[in-house]
Parts: sequence; structure tokens; C-alpha cells
Amino acid sequence: MRHLKQTRYTNCGQTVVAMITGRPIAEVEELMGTQGCTSTWQLRCILIECGFATGPTERIPRSRPWEWFSDRRSLLLFVRHGPKEVARESNHWSLWDGAKQRVLDPALPKSVSSRTFRAAVERLGGQVTSVVAVRRGP
Repeated sequence: MRHLKQTRYTNCGQTVVAMITGRPIAEVEELMGTQGCTSTWQLRCILIECGFATGPTERIPRSRPWEWFSDRRSLLLFVRHGPKEVARESNHWSLWDGAKQRVLDPALPKSVSSRTFRAAVERLGGQVTSVVAVRRGP
């Protein structure tokens, strides 16, 4: 997977799908019919349409918020931020590349280590609240 930077404040979900599928962000936005905020259901639907399979949503316990760092699968990361340094609570999509043990966060200029990602999320008063496994094929 190749890291991509989101082109709008609200298209992190489409950008993550573009990283997974290898399609341009604009094409993913067109297929999804939105350039804005996305739900887990919307991301699952477009990934399935593009030939990928998704697992169930796995909730991340507050007591073990970073346990998924050892996972070898590719995971959609649902991140809840704030309201520590931002005006209000917000949500964000990122991608865990388990094979390379790197986070591909579309808000960042390049992929980062789990340690760097954790520090950035905690600085914003956030945490990963759930993950969804993604793989090629039905």
C-alpha cells in the first residue's frame, strides 16, 4: 500500500480506501458519491465493490488501546479525537499496514511508526476505538 495525503479535511475515509485499492482519491469519491465524512458501512460497501473483504468491527477496549500494533493484518482504524486540543470531538480514519508495521494516516505527510502515531493521537486526547480487518478477495 502506498501512503496518500487526503485532499480535503473531510475525505480521510475515501483516502484510506484509495490507499487500499490503489485507485485515485477522486475515483473513490465518485464511486462513493461523497467527498465528505464516511461511516464504517460506507467504507465496507465500497471495499467490497472493489473486490476486498472486510471483517467485523472489533471494538478496542480502553484498557488496551494500542494492542492492535502487533496485528499482521491490514486494518481500518477508527480514531476518535479531542476535545483536548480541537474545538470539538471529531472522528478520523487511518490505516494500519500490518505487513510493514506502519500507520498510513491520510492527515500526515507520510506513513509513520506505531510509536509516532500513538503520540500524535494521544496529544489530541484521542484513541483508536475500533478496527476493521481488510483483505483482498470475497
